[in-house]
Amino acid sequence: MLREIREVQHLSINATRAVIFVMAEVWAAALTAQEVLYLADTQAPDDGASGLYVVDWDGGAIGSVKAVLRPLPSGRVSLNHVDAMAASLDGRKLWLIDDGAVATHQLAYYDLSSDMIYLVDFIQGIPDLSGNGIDGAAIAPDDQLYVARSGANDLWTIDTATAEATLVGTLTDRATNAPIDVQGGDLVFTPDGVLYLWANNNRSGAPRGLYTVDYHRPVSGVVYAIYRGENGSHFRGLAIGPGGNILGSDSGSDQIVVVDPATGAAQDYRSMFKTVAESGFFNDEGFDHTLGDMATGPSIRCGRTIGYWKNHGWDEALVSLNGEAIDPDRGHQILWDARGRNFSMLFAQLIAAKLNCPECEQTATIDAAETFLLSSGVTSDNYDERFLDEQQKREGAKYWAKLDSFNSQYACDEIE
Repeated sequence: MLREIREVQHLSINATRAVIFVMAEVWAAALTAQEVLYLADTQAPDDGASGLYVVDWDGGAIGSVKAVLRPLPSGRVSLNHVDAMAASLDGRKLWLIDDGAVATHQLAYYDLSSDMIYLVDFIQGIPDLSGNGIDGAAIAPDDQLYVARSGANDLWTIDTATAEATLVGTLTDRATNAPIDVQGGDLVFTPDGVLYLWANNNRSGAPRGLYTVDYHRPVSGVVYAIYRGENGSHFRGLAIGPGGNILGSDSGSDQIVVVDPATGAAQDYRSMFKTVAESGFFNDEGFDHTLGDMATGPSIRCGRTIGYWKNHGWDEALVSLNGEAIDPDRGHQILWDARGRNFSMLFAQLIAAKLNCPECEQTATIDAAETFLLSSGVTSDNYDERFLDEQQKREGAKYWAKLDSFNSQYACDEIE
């Protein structure tokens, strides 16, 4: 039975930006233009919130030491324990499963076009979810959502329109016929439909590590998997990276690791850092990855920074800010005049956001910044005025940081 999708109030998600993971400069442009790597982290246990991030692979050069987690424009999500996440094939939704005590086993999605969270329903059809959580999710090439359930160690599909689940079978080591312990692990599909599973725990007859799963040919309720190998990591999330390699988010080392899909061996890694905004400037601090997931999805728009737009034409586009039409000549002047200590930088970020997403309507990040400028009496005639006081300056810096995230989330400056 179809269930009504309930819109939840927009949640100031101070956490989730996608993670673009690139292993070499030659891959950097292609991956940045087409794919985004997302990471979810449950943060503190039972705090009622989880964080969603994008990982910037620190420029993409081999030998780089950072995987920088940059917040999505809207911050934290009010879902207690997101241990399972998958990106839709069109790149517009992040499917999320809340597996925690505050709100148990709800299917939701983060709309990347509007930065809104929507709840679909509580997951239906999987018995005993109170004792057996969902650990891992992946989207197949036909856009079908698959999840693994711990405890029972079985594989399910979930109808994303209704949250109804259908059993595929028990995940089992083909060589030994032993069930695989899936607790805390993850699933990921390659573009051509190969399903990989990472198991974090050894079980008699089913070692920890990487498996390929024969998900479309279950035998009498059994889904067989072939063991590939391991590397000592404790992966909470899996995603597909450049060159077809697998990426794993390791909660033991707080690193994102590049994994050989044939052997499970580690090939490269980056330590995770989180970007935090302080007084309008970004600083990177160490990131403690606990529980969560990863997913790779196509970019839904091409983001470009102030630096790009002040040096390129707008194709005669008009930007409307609070009902005021700003033509390219006036807009370029504002972009070149932008300074960090007054309203001009925020005004310029807002112009860039409007140019990056001309079709965006009711986008919380843009709307909030535009409302702040309106309430502050700022227009294109007085955009270079200084902030009235420290409180207004801090508030302006907050909106600036969110718009900067929005404009660089799907960075395309270096491509054209």
